[in-house]
Amino acid sequence: LGNAGATVACLARNEKKPFIVYTGDVVTQVLGTSFNIEAFEGEATRVTVATGKVQVEVASNATNVAPNQVILIPGQQAVYDEAQGLSSVQVDPQPFMAWKSHTLYFDNSSLEEVAVHLERWYNVSITFENDRITDYRINGQYKQMDLKSVLESIRYMYPVEYKFSDQNHVVFYGKGCEQ
Repeated sequence: LGNAGATVACLARNEKKPFIVYTGDVVTQVLGTSFNIEAFEGEATRVTVATGKVQVEVASNATNVAPNQVILIPGQQAVYDEAQGLSSVQVDPQPFMAWKSHTLYFDNSSLEEVAVHLERWYNVSITFENDRITDYRINGQYKQMDLKSVLESIRYMYPVEYKFSDQNHVVFYGKGCEQ
């Protein structure tokens, strides 16, 4: 999936030809389902199931951390990182599947986390002039909105300003809340 990472979804089923997705050390085999895979360099790989079932396993169990395979059903997510190994947790799949309907979904996400998603979604880079504003919490759904509209929404919620230093670089700035 390349160095930049990717998000993958599958909605079709063919039992004679299993659909297998390889993302680094993680192998995901579709067992008839709709699911989402997030695999970005330097981040944990996440496989989230909305419907059906998938099997997720670590191709090389270099960490020797059990388990090296999990089967997921709707509302479950496998999380793999090299240090912690493979685990599964219960989640609401909606935020992880929202991108399929062209929706950015934030649930108590820090502005710093939101910036990472905005960078990927709009193919821009984002920096902060003041680290005191990175912890502002964002909740909301942005369906088919352009970048400027999302930035204006954030600006409306918090004492945060933004500027484009060039066409593909956004800078957030502001004093932040007094401590």
